[in-house]
Amino acid sequence: MSTLTHPDMGQTKQPVVQNSPRSQTYVVDDQTTLTEPYNPPTPTIDDRLAQFETPAEEPTVTEYPLPPKKSISKTLEKLIFIGKTTEEVEIDGIKFELSTLTNKEHGEIVKAMYRFSEAADLFTVRVLTLANALKKIDGLSIDDIEIEGDFEDNFHKRMSIIDYLQLSVVEKLFDKYEGLIKEEDEASEKDKEIKNS
Repeated sequence: MSTLTHPDMGQTKQPVVQNSPRSQTYVVDDQTTLTEPYNPPTPTIDDRLAQFETPAEEPTVTEYPLPPKKSISKTLEKLIFIGKTTEEVEIDGIKFELSTLTNKEHGEIVKAMYRFSEAADLFTVRVLTLANALKKIDGLSIDDIEIEGDFEDNFHKRMSIIDYLQLSVVEKLFDKYEGLIKEEDEASEKDKEIKNS
């Protein structure tokens, strides 16, 4: 008879189950009828390694066209800079270099405006535009200016620099940028008139 080890435990009428696995024996009838011993071919090291190697799949879809290679031909270089206008603006003794935007930079502005959705106002558009159009301050590239903070990329750093400027400075710079655009449009119209005459 079993003894109770705990007062809440009752006696069981089922047989006691042991936790050890039962051993089982299997009989296999394996009689080889070959007259010569079978020697499988020994795989080479390359064959053995090949079974573990899987070819790396590279994505074949590109979202954007590839940028031109570093060795840009003179013709392509001329095409890129056709219509580009740069102007140096001096405000209170500090020189700011502004430039017209490329198609890619305009695209970045539009993407950023979509992120702001309905909240994108005139001030946001100015900051986004000047973050691309402002190239240098007192001869120093705007990307090389040291500023505290963690930024996703240089574009967000440039936006932060524009945000730190006084509103009157931002307005003057944006007015000068709009003047550059008008000059560019007028030059384009004059070129068309010359070609048509």
